[in-house]
Amino acid sequence: FDGAGQFCDKGKAYQPAIFYADEAERRAADAVAAEIAELHAWDRGDLAVPLLPRATFWRAEEYHQDYYQKNPGSYGYYKTGCGRSQ
Repeated sequence: FDGAGQFCDKGKAYQPAIFYADEAERRAADAVAAEIAELHAWDRGDLAVPLLPRATFWRAEEYHQDYYQKNPGSYGYYKTGCGRSQ
């Protein structure tokens, strides 16, 4: 997991982020990120997860929902090939 995505999933659509609705949520999210950094003796800047204002959320198309259950063979191949099961 890094700032570009995770496992084989890389690119803008896969970049991690924490979205906040207001200043209180932003402060709470930043406090949790700081706690995680402190717990692991990292600098806050080492966490590759930016805090971003929440925009409109668009639910993925139905065929994307529960993909691993609907397509166990394809997902199993992906999971093994990308190292998700290690």
